[in-house]
Amino acid sequence: MRLLKLLGENFSGPLALNFLERISSYHRIQASPGFREAANFCLQTLREAGLEARLLSYPAQEGVYFWSLPSFQEWEAKEAWCHLEEPREEACKLADFAENPISLIQRSAPFEGKAEVILLENGENLEDYQGLDLGGKIVLTSGEVSRVQKLAVEKFGAVGILYDGMRSLPPVRERMDLPDARQYTSFWWEAGEKKCFGFVLTPRQGEKLRSLLKQGKKVTVKVKVDSRFYDGSFEVVEATIPGLTDEWILVVSHLCHPHPSANDNASGAAVAMEAAIVLSQLIREGSLPKPKRGILFLLVPEITGTYAYLSSHEDLIPKIKAGLNLDMVGQNQELCRSNLLIECPPASCPTFTPYLLAWLMEELGAETTAFSGVGKFPLFRWNISPFSGGSDHYILSDPTVGIPTPMIIQWPDRFYHTDQDKPDKADPKMLWRVGIVASACVYLLANASRGELTTIGYKVLAKLEGELSEIASEGAVKISESESPQDLALAVTNAKERLDFRRDVGLKAIEHFANLWPEENWLVENLRKWLGQHYQAAKRKLEELATVRAKQLGLEAIPEIPPPELDQTFRLVPVRLHKGPPADGEIRRRIYSLPEEEAERWYKLNKEQGNKRYILPVLALYWADGRRSLAEILKLVELESGLEARDFLVEYFRFLEKTGFVELR
Repeated sequence: MRLLKLLGENFSGPLALNFLERISSYHRIQASPGFREAANFCLQTLREAGLEARLLSYPAQEGVYFWSLPSFQEWEAKEAWCHLEEPREEACKLADFAENPISLIQRSAPFEGKAEVILLENGENLEDYQGLDLGGKIVLTSGEVSRVQKLAVEKFGAVGILYDGMRSLPPVRERMDLPDARQYTSFWWEAGEKKCFGFVLTPRQGEKLRSLLKQGKKVTVKVKVDSRFYDGSFEVVEATIPGLTDEWILVVSHLCHPHPSANDNASGAAVAMEAAIVLSQLIREGSLPKPKRGILFLLVPEITGTYAYLSSHEDLIPKIKAGLNLDMVGQNQELCRSNLLIECPPASCPTFTPYLLAWLMEELGAETTAFSGVGKFPLFRWNISPFSGGSDHYILSDPTVGIPTPMIIQWPDRFYHTDQDKPDKADPKMLWRVGIVASACVYLLANASRGELTTIGYKVLAKLEGELSEIASEGAVKISESESPQDLALAVTNAKERLDFRRDVGLKAIEHFANLWPEENWLVENLRKWLGQHYQAAKRKLEELATVRAKQLGLEAIPEIPPPELDQTFRLVPVRLHKGPPADGEIRRRIYSLPEEEAERWYKLNKEQGNKRYILPVLALYWADGRRSLAEILKLVELESGLEARDFLVEYFRFLEKTGFVELR
């Protein structure tokens, strides 16, 4: 493909790595001097390369909202350290912000003095505090810091936190796999909260202190934190490649996180910058035509900057026709044990762009052959992933915003959110690969030729048909293995529901294609017709197989499952009251403003869901369009995710109603 070849010759992996190294040298906490310095570096670099770029500033102060997201004060730390003083024979330095900025819990409040350390094995439950006197003391914990702060500090009078946790990422990382690493940890203060300080210990340091405390020894530390909170600002870097119309394709990458945070996400920002520079140069010199749609690049403080930009540019949103999020893209896969993923937007905001990215990845991945020279294979790992959220695309792809935005990400990452996420874990070849695919994708979205559109359309169709075939094959296995009429009825019903769901999502993905290129009526009609024919063929084959299996089970017909009787609760219709997803911090603030018993009930219910609590509420809220009932929403979530948590999601919507995010009608 000519475009990939041209981009491959011009996009520089080493230059992207150089940008990554420069960005990672800054301590880039949201709304801080270090973030501003990094933003100015990016701005100056883009301007020097000839791009139209500007720095947008937003207020970092309490009382300001961007849709549902509350702003927060700017923060700066000048000096912070923690020394172990008792037992005297164990005296040593535990943490020093100057040596390792991640050793301080970010957004720590100022403090100077000595305090005794008390062990909390976890500290997330009220029962953990029975019999403990925490007044004026520091707690050692591996529990969730925001929860420990609420209980240990606000409720029981502790002055600070020593955190020795390390998030488990099986199978690539367990707690003691990185015994001398520190996990990036931050406070996210809300107006009126009692602020405190905290330090991050390595797992090895934490185990040492735990051992001393369990032996009954008194542990005392001396602490100094010289920090301040003040009304300030945070920045968004905006760069543009103008098009022939007022429509745009968006590339977003978050610029924030503490020094070094190389792959997360100096890598995404670096690739976005090099992509902007290369595309701009190729267009200026005439190697690529000026695109029909402009290309808009945003480097933001994660989540915060996207809320702020969108809420202040609401008139621009309908003109942004598609997006791409670059987050954690540069990993050396062998060191980080990662996999390059194309993460789809949610099914409630369907698009063809993940399949476009997959086709480009296949084209780029023709890097080697089998022994005899046949076939073409990549020398790296990649895959397509369902929507998971957790980055800026989760705001853009919310149906109330409606900018379908896949994400390119490497996951998992052995060094994720630790001080070991350094530039030596990045790979210039991987930066090059992602840069070419991302650049090609956004340019095709901006200016695909008629011939390219035909190729894209049928490549997308093949992916959509493949999804239907996979569902049909899974259904066929379950139908064939059914041992009772009930099993058969369930297998047939599930297969048909999943086929119907995926067909509908596929047709809406084609509709997004049609919205971008309305002049391609003949092609779009062909795509719709062929997808419909594939769906009908798959459905017919399942029915034929089910008929055969029914006869084998001695049945005259395929049994049916009667529709469930719905409690009145499931007939309720949630109506959303805010644009964009409810901000996590604002949800937490409003829940903790409820009576303590209610807030505790929600905390425990949420915790019981494990990792499902991160994705199912988001998907459910996306499907809430003001017309669907709770029963319809819960079914769509189950079909999209393959996960079920009906009672939890009903309670979730009830809490959203109590806290003013939805109305249940």
